[in-house]
Amino acid sequence: MGIGAHRSVMAVLGLGMAVAVAGCETGDGPAGDGSGRGGSAKGAGPPSAPAASPSAPASGAGGAADGTDAGACFDGRCRIVVTEQPTRIPVDARFGVAALEVTRITARSVVVQASGDGVFLSTSVGEGGTGNVNGLGFRVADLRDGQAVLDLFPTK
Repeated sequence: MGIGAHRSVMAVLGLGMAVAVAGCETGDGPAGDGSGRGGSAKGAGPPSAPAASPSAPASGAGGAADGTDAGACFDGRCRIVVTEQPTRIPVDARFGVAALEVTRITARSVVVQASGDGVFLSTSVGEGGTGNVNGLGFRVADLRDGQAVLDLFPTK
């Protein structure tokens, strides 16, 4: 196995662990529908508090500093309302993926996918839960009526 292939395998394994840990922190059920019980692990939130209040309502752009502008998330720092599925959120290549994509919003969780060279990840995160992909964290700040307010933040 060449060095490049070895790095790709290691990246996939590392990202898989991050997704597994994020799934454990949210208490989501095995179907990813948020049916599991349990809370977030202590200290599972973002390393620095987002600029806007986590309890902001999800109704319209007023619940998020960046409204529905997914382009505002390119640097890995934003608070947006996601109302359409799928919604592609382009991010800087330093995160090892071209974009995050919100593929489904249910009453209890948000399904987020990410892909890059040799990498495909999918996780389900409930309200208040966090996930992490290659140094890019995201938190479901609010979830209701088919809308989700997401905070994105670098973790490195």
